[in-house]
Amino acid sequence: MKLRTSLLAAAATIAMAAPALAIPGTALTDLPLRAGPGPMHPVIATVERNGTVEVEGCNEGGQWCQVSVAGRRGWVFGSQLAAQQSGGQRVIITEQRQALQVPVIQYQEQRALAPATTTTTTTSTQTGSTGAAAGAGTGVIAGALLGGPIGAVIGGLAGLTAGAMVDPPGEVRTYVTTNKVEPVFLEGEVVVGATVPQNVRVYEIPNYKDRYAYINGRTVLVEPGSNKIVYVYR
Repeated sequence: MKLRTSLLAAAATIAMAAPALAIPGTALTDLPLRAGPGPMHPVIATVERNGTVEVEGCNEGGQWCQVSVAGRRGWVFGSQLAAQQSGGQRVIITEQRQALQVPVIQYQEQRALAPATTTTTTTSTQTGSTGAAAGAGTGVIAGALLGGPIGAVIGGLAGLTAGAMVDPPGEVRTYVTTNKVEPVFLEGEVVVGATVPQNVRVYEIPNYKDRYAYINGRTVLVEPGSNKIVYVYR
């Protein structure tokens, strides 16, 4: 009887300590899962387009959300996550935080956010280049990525196909991975359809129409003229 009482007490303690229920979310495009809330934290995985995540909360500014997916926990750029409201409407999570009752959480450096082999980062997203641009020189903040494949989502999620990527030729991958360029860090996240600021230098690829750059720890292909990201290398 004493043992049973102790077990019941322990169960009650665990229940009281359990966090609030996570909010189911859907990735609107292939979305980097990072070790912390910012583009200078290393990428630990990728959430596939249309993939589901459990949103545990977003930081006070509301731009970055901590999620769990397939047994891993990390941070994603919240404007590329959708959720379903009680009435069935699909909305961008960061635009409807109050209606969805998304908790506000603070980032704390934890090894649990990434595999043991991943470089530990600091809580700052404005200085240094820990993990995200290893071996590629020092990065700079140069504005913000603009927009993306999906704006405000009202009603359905029509337009998800805008995030689809067509693989470029293999020789293009070889060239951009062999010819390293100066890393740049921008507010936001590198997703197909996002516009790179005009002050960010993009580099030519021999005999190929698109340019390339190294942004937020990812090599991306950029369409000349529009400056939109058309491909993100993993």
